[in-house]
Amino acid sequence: MSDWCQKIVGIDIEPEMIAEAKRLHQQIRIGSIDWFNGTPEQYKEQFDEPFHLVTIAKAFHWMDRPKVLDDLYEMIEENGGVTIIDNYDPQKKQEDWQLQLNEVIEMWYGKERRAGNSTYSHPTTSHEEIVAESKFHLENYTLPPYEITWTVESIIGNLYSTSYGSKRFLGSHVKAFEDEVTDALLSINGEGLFKEQVQLSMKLALK
Repeated sequence: MSDWCQKIVGIDIEPEMIAEAKRLHQQIRIGSIDWFNGTPEQYKEQFDEPFHLVTIAKAFHWMDRPKVLDDLYEMIEENGGVTIIDNYDPQKKQEDWQLQLNEVIEMWYGKERRAGNSTYSHPTTSHEEIVAESKFHLENYTLPPYEITWTVESIIGNLYSTSYGSKRFLGSHVKAFEDEVTDALLSINGEGLFKEQVQLSMKLALK
């Protein structure tokens, strides 16, 4: 987005995520980006400046969504907005490799998906409903589907990047888990390549 914006600010409450973002930004050396460790509300207290666009991806379902939208409304200039990007689809049919992977994950992590000191379940109130009940005007868009090719390494890495798939839940059994995932996936495709069709939805909250 650096080609389209005069200024970009990346905000996250986890210092590890900010550190990784800074590392990747330094590696690709594209665009000027400021990084802030904290909440949008804390950012506003220190830097009282308007934004034209705020983007939120999967992290939105972890937030107090009505409060976040209410806070952001005051930070966004007229004719600006928030875009919420998500690929969650409860009706999506899983591939054979995904079903096999989920069996291994459930065996090692348990049936309930832990997150921090609690367990995670997808919100019952949709993002659309939350935006529609806010001060913003809702517009919905669905992007054309595209294909991702996963490897065993990227599948495991993606799992570890999630809150419920943190390595710390495995304790000293990380290698045993990774070996079992590898064996399970390679039993389905010996080349170690796994396709997935993905479709993104965008909920635009316009001011």
